[in-house]
Amino acid sequence: HTCYSDGAPDQTPRTVCRLAKAEGGLAHLALTDHDWMLPRAEREALMDEFGLDVIPACELSAELVLDGRRHIIHIGGHWLSEEDPGLQEILRHNQAQDHESYVKEMLRLCLRCGLDPSREGVERSYQMILERNPHSHHLGKQAVTALLCETGCVSSPQEAREKYLSAHGERLAYVPGEAFFHFAPFDAVLEAVNRT
Repeated sequence: HTCYSDGAPDQTPRTVCRLAKAEGGLAHLALTDHDWMLPRAEREALMDEFGLDVIPACELSAELVLDGRRHIIHIGGHWLSEEDPGLQEILRHNQAQDHESYVKEMLRLCLRCGLDPSREGVERSYQMILERNPHSHHLGKQAVTALLCETGCVSSPQEAREKYLSAHGERLAYVPGEAFFHFAPFDAVLEAVNRT
């Protein structure tokens, strides 16, 4: 992932490509941001600059209903067609989800636990996340984790996840995505990935 979803704010596509080529010696690379694809012109410019085959890709969020219960899953799509109208509709739908309310709910639960990264409440903490992630289309647990660590509210990302934000830890500030997001249906996402 890059700064366009939940990669670090300084993890631009150019930085990732430079590291992949210079330090990893890679010939092929797929940037799979959540529900966002690198535009063709930018992808081609990176290919020219670094001599990398930058594969058109993304990680698509999908909603799957099993036994009457909604689940959010992620499907990696590689060698996708940027021109496919069905894929573009899914990306538009998924990008329109309410990440702000989701992140603010995590921050509210953190505040209830005595964690206030801004020392000014939820709204200011959310603004701090926006300031630190100006390019992100997919704010979530990673951004909250980074802010909690940076401001000394927790000692490590592991503590943030295991004690507060993860579904598999103590869950003190865990917010299930299913309560906020209604991503594209699994079948439609799978069809789009297989079609392109």
